[in-house]
Amino acid sequence: GRSGVWRADETGKRLAFAPVTTTGEPREGFLRLIEGLKPGDRVVVDPPDNLEEGMRFRPRREDSES
Repeated sequence: GRSGVWRADETGKRLAFAPVTTTGEPREGFLRLIEGLKPGDRVVVDPPDNLEEGMRFRPRREDSES
């Protein structure tokens, strides 16, 4: 498979696949991204296998926990 994440495109209503570059080994369940996303990009958490480029989606509200 490809190494990357699904994110919202410029319209915020369709999916785009963003190739990413990571560094090092996972630490405490996290990987460090060094290339491929910008601050503020909205990503799909735990995506199903059947997503496709340009597919419409409806974002969920962000948690308001602080």
